[in-house]
Amino acid sequence: AYVYVTGLLMALDIIEEDMNAGVDLLDRWFVTDGRRLGSAEEENGNSPALRSSAISPPSEPSGHRPLHRALPALNMREPLFCDPLYCSTPHPPNCLNYEKPTFGTPGIAVQNQAGWEIFTEKNKWNKMVGKMDVAIIKAMHDPQWERKCTHLDACGGIWASDSTQGTLIFELPSSKMTAGLVMLCFCCGKQPGGLSIAEAMFLQNQNVTVSLNDRVLDKSTMDVYPNKKCVRVLKQFGEGEYEKEDTMLLKLEMADQDPDMAYESKPHVKVSHVVAL
Repeated sequence: AYVYVTGLLMALDIIEEDMNAGVDLLDRWFVTDGRRLGSAEEENGNSPALRSSAISPPSEPSGHRPLHRALPALNMREPLFCDPLYCSTPHPPNCLNYEKPTFGTPGIAVQNQAGWEIFTEKNKWNKMVGKMDVAIIKAMHDPQWERKCTHLDACGGIWASDSTQGTLIFELPSSKMTAGLVMLCFCCGKQPGGLSIAEAMFLQNQNVTVSLNDRVLDKSTMDVYPNKKCVRVLKQFGEGEYEKEDTMLLKLEMADQDPDMAYESKPHVKVSHVVAL
């Protein structure tokens, strides 16, 4: 979703530049035969460009947005934001999300949670709530209204700090994986030394190992992608001789820690998302 939305923002920037330059957007982005596409044509896939211009365009019901036929794919320019390996797949990425809110069915299953613990950060009721709404609710002095208006957004994840919590195992959807991309994202907050969350919590954390089908993955081949929270643990099938198998098990394990070490000093790992494509 992050990569997709980034691409959409780039497209909007291009469209805005066209508008500021006085470019006719319909000429630029749509078939320009002077006709709108009617509802029946849209449903049947009939292109008005292939039909006689003597036929009058079907009328659109009042209040409906006019539809226009997009340019054929062959007439489009080369994509500006696309890795063919990732954007030309028959299936969208599958994801397991521990943040809130989360909708739908997870595309990645947890085969074994072991002693890893799921958490959701507790936010103040006014976090991400509009200033006007906050002022109105505060004037009520009513805790019930504060609970009703609490924003649903909250960071979360599944965490562990030492080997006593066992092995966390994710079952990746092998049948839907065509690229071989596997990503882990981490949570939360600022990290020491100006490091990103992905670097501090995983790439430079020697106390956590990740393996695929019982083969330890080499962190030196991984990179931060597509943002500072996430790590691309496997870029594609064939990398490091990792090929697609009927069963794909991704495992995370923590190293042994001094039992007398303070809780705050232990090298926690908090996974917020798992993504596979």
